[in-house]
Amino acid sequence: MKSIIIISIILISNTYIFSQIPTYQWAYSIGDVGQENLDDIATDSENNIIISGQMYSTTDMDPTEFSEILYQIGQQDAFIEKFNADGYVEWGLNFGGAYYDGVYQIAVDKDDNIFAVGYYRGTIDCDPDMVDVANIPGYGGYDMFLVKFDKNGEFIWAHGFGDVSALDYDDFVNSVAVDDDGSVYITGQFRGSIDFDPGPDVHAINATITSIDCFAAKYNADGEYQWAFRISGFDGEYGTAITIDNNNDVIIAGQFEGTAEFSGHLITAAGGEILGYPKEGDVFIAKHNSDDGSYIWAKTIFGDTEQNAGYSNNAFALKTDADNNIYITGLLYGEGDFDMNDDEFIVTSYADYDNYFAKYSPDGDLIWVHTTAPKLPGYNLDMAIDGNNDIYLTGFFGYSTGVPYEADFDFNPDSIYALQSLGENDIYIAKYDSSAELLWAFSLGGSEYDYATAIALDNDYNICVGGWFFNTDDFDANPDSNFIWLPYTAPDWGDNIWMGKYKQDGITIPQDTTDNPSGIDEITQNNSFIIYPNPAENNIQLKNVNSELFNAQIEILNIHGEVINSFVYKNSSIDISALPVGLYFIRIENEIQKFVKSD
Repeated sequence: MKSIIIISIILISNTYIFSQIPTYQWAYSIGDVGQENLDDIATDSENNIIISGQMYSTTDMDPTEFSEILYQIGQQDAFIEKFNADGYVEWGLNFGGAYYDGVYQIAVDKDDNIFAVGYYRGTIDCDPDMVDVANIPGYGGYDMFLVKFDKNGEFIWAHGFGDVSALDYDDFVNSVAVDDDGSVYITGQFRGSIDFDPGPDVHAINATITSIDCFAAKYNADGEYQWAFRISGFDGEYGTAITIDNNNDVIIAGQFEGTAEFSGHLITAAGGEILGYPKEGDVFIAKHNSDDGSYIWAKTIFGDTEQNAGYSNNAFALKTDADNNIYITGLLYGEGDFDMNDDEFIVTSYADYDNYFAKYSPDGDLIWVHTTAPKLPGYNLDMAIDGNNDIYLTGFFGYSTGVPYEADFDFNPDSIYALQSLGENDIYIAKYDSSAELLWAFSLGGSEYDYATAIALDNDYNICVGGWFFNTDDFDANPDSNFIWLPYTAPDWGDNIWMGKYKQDGITIPQDTTDNPSGIDEITQNNSFIIYPNPAENNIQLKNVNSELFNAQIEILNIHGEVINSFVYKNSSIDISALPVGLYFIRIENEIQKFVKSD
């Protein structure tokens, strides 16, 4: 079988230089006859990977040749599973009751304990041990749980919260964060009256009559109540994300409609009301002191005053960097004023909605904001920040009016970095520096619907990402390497879980392949030459060239795999000066190398 060399060339403007696309390490699928969803992913101090979500049937949660059977308890169970850095299962657990239960989000403390928040209905046993029982009662409707496990998956404690008014209200906790002391913070929304103190004392908070209010609460490492507060109004307030900065301040993001009260400070959504009903919801960011929950500031990304009722801007992910700057991403409908102070900075969605991606100072001052319009239909669903203040986004993009969509992930209007969807929805992972300059982006997927719902970094900045998929997918980011097809177990309905790990380094070379089930040409690694300069402007040089490469056929391909130039290799210099800005590949024989071209 023929072997090839592929040298990827990235032609870019002089404002920045692309980094190397990460190298595929491994990817797995998890699935059985029922649907499984992965909602969150986290890493611990030993670079282990923890995933969480929901399962709808008895499932073998070990994707390797071994097995980790989790037996179904109710109609839908919550699960947590831990993998080591090489992708092998350390342990898995599920818990729940007779009805529908699931984990929304997880957080890991410095001792590698795991905190999980989610929802349940009726009484559930949060201790996965077959003998021990840790029941928390239901309060009517959907209720909220907060549960803590140690690094080995052993149950430590659990709390349940719900409206005690017997009106069967639904209450949800959407996000969790943990600080260096092991204290845990949660946010979500509730109706009626909830006692947030699981101990003998009562610390009840009442929501506004007939309305949904946002809450935030803190518990110490032993699960003891510290404080709780609400963000209230008559039209609905929702806490969707929470994080802790390096000053141990608590930052909450969410959405609200009409007029909301933030610790005595009133803010009215831009859409206002029509006949007493809110026209549109706006996004808020609020900062509080972690010691006592006291108010520091609250600000709003005002939405479109002309937007129709039922459309609300929202916040999917919220993070802080090493300098305590705040990053937020979500959906924008119509116009949004992203200057949360007295000035205006209006951003407009291209279609009905677009993703926004914004950075604010620790005081809530706008630093920059970008939307993916008109470049990217889809969702930014999660975000991670590394120690260099680089930002990682993941989510999905897809077809536009039934045809594959080419999405530009570069926010710079003078340059393009385009990826094309292969199916109905494709996964993307993109990295930006602290100024929102694109460093790299790649897509994953198959012919149908594929989603990335969560992303995390380990201590070596390896990228751990996961989500759901339908059918079979290629999870190798290198467009010309052997496809990494994950098996898909067709459930009675729904989807399978996928998770993968990708390594970042300066020069990445795919590993040798010995098996080729997809029929794609084999790719080998000989390291017979060096590419320089790297980056290059007009020509690339090949140094220490293996003699067998002389008179070899060279092809230059664009990002769609189309050959745009072909010639016989005669010397060590290749002219790339005439190529437009964009991503290209050079194909020779025997080996893969990569480099960057600058303008």
